[in-house]
Amino acid sequence: MDYGWAYLAKRAVATRHLTPPLIFGTFSRMARFIVVAPAADFPAGQCKVVDIEGVAVAVFHVGNEFFAIANRCPHKGNRLCDGELEGHHIVCPGHGWDFDLRTGETSWDPLIHRTYRVLVENGIVSVEP
Repeated sequence: MDYGWAYLAKRAVATRHLTPPLIFGTFSRMARFIVVAPAADFPAGQCKVVDIEGVAVAVFHVGNEFFAIANRCPHKGNRLCDGELEGHHIVCPGHGWDFDLRTGETSWDPLIHRTYRVLVENGIVSVEP
């Protein structure tokens, strides 16, 4: 009987022990990005809210980089895009919590706010859901 990789992968999936990516470690999830707008639509130091699969996401243009973070503050639901940008931090307009756009961390709580990967290619900004 042939016990090649195809047989082992089918058996692992059928018996629900392992999925093929865990057996071989060579499979990877391809990143999927959603095109949101041309980079020229994002003035430096400004924010634009975009819809990513039904979620309002604030995309910030800071220096030569783009960052994306969920636009709703987890504390009281204020729009982060309306806050004040201080370097790589956005300050919530409702109560002053600051969020690091690079990591989602805040100095007020151990909570980490949802951030999104941003890709800029050929002058087009895309966000990974």
